[in-house]
Amino acid sequence: MNPYQPDRGSLSRIALWVGSAGLLMAMTIDTCSVLARQMGFVLPGNIELIQPCITAAIAAALVLATLQQAHAAVHLFTSHMTPAWRQRLGWLGGVATTVALALLAAGCCWIAIELWPLDERSDLLQLPIAPARWLWCGALALAALLEAWRCARRLIRNDTDV
Repeated sequence: MNPYQPDRGSLSRIALWVGSAGLLMAMTIDTCSVLARQMGFVLPGNIELIQPCITAAIAAALVLATLQQAHAAVHLFTSHMTPAWRQRLGWLGGVATTVALALLAAGCCWIAIELWPLDERSDLLQLPIAPARWLWCGALALAALLEAWRCARRLIRNDTDV
């Protein structure tokens, strides 16, 4: 799949809608806050409303980047290697990405579980923090599973020559 060609799968569409909605809501809240300040009054808690919207947008971006194989990559060393070694290191990079995402997901879930009984809330509006935390944990876990699936498929198809 071409990383610059959008995937039309339902998971991509869901992530695109979630991310777009998050960004649109964040922009709307911030615009209303700025307009209110210009008119002479303050809307308290606008940052607390924007934070979960941005979390949703970033979580969706992580899932979309994983689906479309569009994570940032530097090819400084691999561009000088033979195609066989480039494939091997590409697969190894996928495994390293899977492990990193899985460790991040495990750590975030661990923190979410530890803080669950505290019923954390934002300062001004008393919004619960846990839903945004669990959304991020889910996005990390989903990205790790997608990358693991891609690595397993490459290994089964024997694309890595390992």
